Amino acid sequence: MKKLIVMMSIAVAAFMSHAAAVYWTCSNVYAGNASDTVTGVAYFLTTDMLAYEDAQALKGKGASAITAALGSAYSYQGSAGAFGVGSSTAVSNAALGLDDATTYTAYLMIFDTATITDSSNFYLTDTKSLTTMGGTSTSQVKFGSQKTNSQSSSNWSSATGGGGADGPEPTSGLLLLVGAGILGLRRKRA
Repeated sequence: MKKLIVMMSIAVAAFMSHAAAVYWTCSNVYAGNASDTVTGVAYFLTTDMLAYEDAQALKGKGASAITAALGSAYSYQGSAGAFGVGSSTAVSNAALGLDDATTYTAYLMIFDTATITDSSNFYLTDTKSLTTMGGTSTSQVKFGSQKTNSQSSSNWSSATGGGGADGPEPTSGLLLLVGAGILGLRRKRA
């Protein structure tokens, strides 16, 4: 019985080491109006992990909110000039939480430094379609050159925030006070 369990364990390990995987490439990510490529960290995401609109809404929310939203998303750490010719190593579908033979919408969230906490800005690539493979195949997502989009500082979003809770806008606050006052008067008369 022990031999059978050991043989099954070896078979499963061999199968998992050759599992389907995802690999991405991205090039020419520049820091706003700068002429230098970004040295930072990129998070590979699908819209099932974090909706694209929700990623855009993280502008100015701060490191803790961004980290919480990203959860356990797979990150690729860049080195000097890495995003001039950036790519990931192949990561298994299972590690990314992806099903085999399924179509996803993928994108990268790239920060301007090596950690979210130290980052001032982040950049979102356009979305690309990804169809995962099964068996031992590797799917590749080509985000292409980001030079034109990333060189525009308007395409970078602030990763820093006050960290405080959002309050109502002044008009809403005024209406809230008037409503509370009216409610107070009605109770006083009753």
